[in-house]
Amino acid sequence: MKAIDIDKDYLSLIKRFPLRRIKNRSELEAAGNIFTELGLKKHRSNGENDYYDMIGQLIYQYESDHLPNPKPMSAHEMLLSLMEDNGLTQSELSRQVGCHQSHISDFLSGKRGLSKTTIAKLSARFKLSPSAFL
Repeated sequence: MKAIDIDKDYLSLIKRFPLRRIKNRSELEAAGNIFTELGLKKHRSNGENDYYDMIGQLIYQYESDHLPNPKPMSAHEMLLSLMEDNGLTQSELSRQVGCHQSHISDFLSGKRGLSKTTIAKLSARFKLSPSAFL
């Protein structure tokens, strides 16, 4: 039987946190730290990519099984949160996505929905699915 060639980066990560079922919040936090660290890397090796995919699945499984499902954000809440997280005012956001500031204001105040064009621009700006703004 031929030996499997295993990437050294992958082995290093396995030593830090073996890929097995996450059993508690302490393990979840440790796995989350590694997942975040890898997610922030500009360039990952093939081994790091493989590990990143698997640890992400383990984190998802633990959270699905043990954490309550939060109420999904409305499109209004999502946009407000994104603006706050990115330190954007309505004026700055409207300039960045190329729409009238009044459109953003009216949407956030519940007076109107977003046009398909504005949804597409917001999706591109925040790198999210268009469904986040529907």
